[in-house]
Amino acid sequence: LFINPSLRPDAGEGKEGTGTYKQLPVGLAYVMTSVKEAGYDFDLLDVDIHKLTNADVEAYLSRNAYDVIAFGSIVTHYKWIKWLIKTAKRLQPSSLVVCGNSVAESIPEVLFATTPVDVVVKGEGEVTMVHLLETIQSGGSLGTALEPEVPVPHTNGDYPAMVKGQGVEGLCFRDDRGRVVFNGLRKAVRKIDEIPFPDWDLFDIEKYIEAGKRNTRGVTTRFAAEDAVVMPVNTARGCVFKCTFCHYTQWNDPYRHRSPESVIAEIRRIKEKYGANYINFWDDLTFHKLGPAEKFLDALLEADLGIHYTAAVRSDLLGRGDIPREDRMRVARKFRDSGCLVLGYSLESANEDILRAMNKRVKVEYF
Repeated sequence: LFINPSLRPDAGEGKEGTGTYKQLPVGLAYVMTSVKEAGYDFDLLDVDIHKLTNADVEAYLSRNAYDVIAFGSIVTHYKWIKWLIKTAKRLQPSSLVVCGNSVAESIPEVLFATTPVDVVVKGEGEVTMVHLLETIQSGGSLGTALEPEVPVPHTNGDYPAMVKGQGVEGLCFRDDRGRVVFNGLRKAVRKIDEIPFPDWDLFDIEKYIEAGKRNTRGVTTRFAAEDAVVMPVNTARGCVFKCTFCHYTQWNDPYRHRSPESVIAEIRRIKEKYGANYINFWDDLTFHKLGPAEKFLDALLEADLGIHYTAAVRSDLLGRGDIPREDRMRVARKFRDSGCLVLGYSLESANEDILRAMNKRVKVEYF
C-alpha cells in the first residue's frame, strides 16, 4: 500500500485563482511507477485528492491488510506522519511500515525513537524501494550492523545514533537486537533520462486535472484559463547549491537535468493522453544558468507544443550584471515566446550578511 498524505487539507477551498491547490505527487509517482514496472501489485490510498480524514484512514487500514505500507512527506508534516506510523502498526502490526522523503531523510533518529517505523529510505526512492521489495520477497536480509559498532554522527539532539551497516543501500532499519542500522546512501541515478515517465493512471487523474485549474491563477494567453489542463513534469534533480536552510544539506546527490528531448517527449505524451497544456516544471531548480536554459528554450520553441509552463530558477538567472544585458534579454524573450507564464524564485533576504550566512551565493545587486 502506498499512501499519499495531505499537506494542506484545505487547499483549493478558496475562491478561483487564489490560495493553494491540489497537485499530483511527482516523487510518489516515480516510486510507484518503478514498483509497477518491477511487477509488484499495490493499492494507493490518496488522502489528499479524496480529502480523507484521519478516521477515514484508520477505517481503511482496519479493513485492508498489506505486507508493506509506504509513504513519505516533508519534515514539517512530522506530527501527522508520526500518527500514521503508530496507527498503521497498531492496526497491522505484521506489516512493514516504510517512510521516505525529507521527514525520513533529515530526522531518521527522531522517527525511530518516537515511532514504531520499521524502515526509513534515505535518498531517491525508485531503485531502493524495488530492492527492498525484492529482498522481502526472497526472504533475504535487509543488512547487518558492522562489528564493532560504528555510530553514525547526527545533529538531531540527544536521540540515539544509528549504527553503520551493510546491505540494501539507502535503508535504515531496526535489527533483531533493536539497533537502528544504516546501510549507507545509494548513489543517485546519474542518467535520469533513463528513469521511466510517471504513470499518472495510477492516480485519480480527472480529479487532479479539475483541481489543477486553480493553478493558472486565471492568466493564460494561448487558450482560455478554464480550458487549462495543468500537469507536472520533473526536468531536474538535486541542486547546484547548498543553502543552509534547505533539505539538500542532508542530501549529497549531484545536480542532474534531463535532456530537452526527454522532457519534450514526456510533454507530448501527457498532452496526447490527458490534454495537458499547462506544465508545471516540478523541480527544486529548473534553470540555474543562461546557457542550459537557452538550449532547452530553443528545443521547446522548435517543438511548437502550444503550451504554457512555469519553472523554478535562480533569483539571479536574468539579473547577473556580469552577463551582457543583450544576452539576458534574448533568453527572457525566448521564455516569453515559448509559453512561459511564471518563473518562480526566492530572494530570501536583501541583506548581504544574511545571504552569506545562508550560503546563497547570490548578490543583492543581481535581483
